[in-house]
Amino acid sequence: MKPITVTTWLPRIRAITLWPFIFLTPKVKDDKCIMAHEMHHWTEQRRYWVIPWLVVYLVVGIFYIGRPMDRHPMEREGYRIQRECENLQ
Repeated sequence: MKPITVTTWLPRIRAITLWPFIFLTPKVKDDKCIMAHEMHHWTEQRRYWVIPWLVVYLVVGIFYIGRPMDRHPMEREGYRIQRECENLQ
């Protein structure tokens, strides 16, 4: 199964995944590295089910308010994948 990508306008967010959709702003819709990051989340949500994944993400996120997003435990792997992709370009 492939994700359904939707170009949209999101305030302060460049991309967000809510399985089976990946929402991207027009500015990043062709960015392969951000897409790789979001595909990581898409795969996680499919594996662990969307609602439980989102609940854990939001509850853990409370402790990371005001910190960089790459510090959030559920974002670390996605950002690692994104940085690795950017380094290869």
